[in-house]
Amino acid sequence: MAAAAPDSDGKPDRSMLQLRDFLKFFATKREVFDTEIAGQFRDVEAARLGDAMYSIDDVRSILEDAKEGVKETALRELEKHANMAGLVLEQVFAASIIGGLELNIDLSRTEDAAALERVGKLKLLDRKALEDTKRMAAAQLDSLNAQHLKLMKRVKELEAAQEARMLEAAKANAEADRLRADHGDLVRRLEAAEAAAEAAAGASAAAPAAAPAAPSAPAPAATASLSAERDSLRERNASLVTELEDLKAELAACQAAGRGSDADGGAEDTEASPASGAAAPRITKQFQRMREMLKAKTQQVKTLRTRLSKYEPDDVKVVDEADETPLVPKLG
Repeated sequence: MAAAAPDSDGKPDRSMLQLRDFLKFFATKREVFDTEIAGQFRDVEAARLGDAMYSIDDVRSILEDAKEGVKETALRELEKHANMAGLVLEQVFAASIIGGLELNIDLSRTEDAAALERVGKLKLLDRKALEDTKRMAAAQLDSLNAQHLKLMKRVKELEAAQEARMLEAAKANAEADRLRADHGDLVRRLEAAEAAAEAAAGASAAAPAAAPAAPSAPAPAATASLSAERDSLRERNASLVTELEDLKAELAACQAAGRGSDADGGAEDTEASPASGAAAPRITKQFQRMREMLKAKTQQVKTLRTRLSKYEPDDVKVVDEADETPLVPKLG
C-alpha cells in the first residue's frame, strides 16, 4: 500500500500526514528499545564485572549473558512492534469496509529500497522543520532580549530625570518655606509699627487744648522710630518681591524642562516605563501645591504693601498700580 502523493499546492494530503504520525509513533518506540538494550549491558556490568581479573571462560560467560539479554529484549520489542503495526492495519481495513473500499497489501514493497528511502525522507523533513523552528525561536529570543535591554536603558534615563525633577521641587519647597517665614516676621514687625503709630496718635489727641491751631504730630522720638521702621519694612518688602520673582523664574524653567522631557519620550516612554508615567502626576501635584502657596503669598505681599502705603508721603507710591503682572507663574 503506497503512500498518497502530495496535493497540487505542495502540501501533503491526509494519508501522508497519517503516515508521518505512524512513523513518529514507532520512532519513540525505537528510542525506548535503545534504552532497554543499554540497560541490559548495565545490568551485566553490575552483576559480573565486579572482580579485578577475569579468565577467558569468565569473559565468554559475561558476553553470553549480555547476548542472551539483548536477544530476549530485541525479540520481545520486534514482536510488540509487529503487533502494533497489525493493529494499525486492522483499523485501516475496518475503515475501508465501512467506506465500501477493498484494499490489497503488497508485502513485497516492504523491502523495496526506493520506497523505504522515500518513507525515510518524511522523517528528515520533520527534523528539518524542527530545526527551522528552533532557529526562528532563537532569532525571536535575541530580538526580545535586545528590546528588553533598550527598554531597561530608557527606564533608567526616565528614573534619573524624575529624580532631578524631585530635587528641583524640593528646592522650590524649601525656598517657599523660607519666604513664608520671612513674610510672617515682616507682618509681625508691621503690626508692631502700627501699634506704635496708634499709640503716638493717642498721645497727640490727649495734648492740651491751649494751642488748637498747632498741627498735631507725634513726638520726635516716635516719629524717628516710625520712619526707621517704615524704611526697614520697605526694604524688606522689596527684597521679598525680588525673591518671589526669582522663584517664579525657577519654577517656569523647571516646568519647561519637564515638558521637554515628556515631548522627547513620546509614545515609547508610555509603553516602556509604567513607573515614569506614575511619577508624572506626583510631580504635577507638587507644582500645583507650590503654585497655590505662592499665590497666597503674593496676596499677602500686596496686603502688606497696602498697609505700608499709609506710612508713605502722598507723592510716593509703594505699589505700582499699572503693573498687574502676577508674581506666580501659571503652571500646566
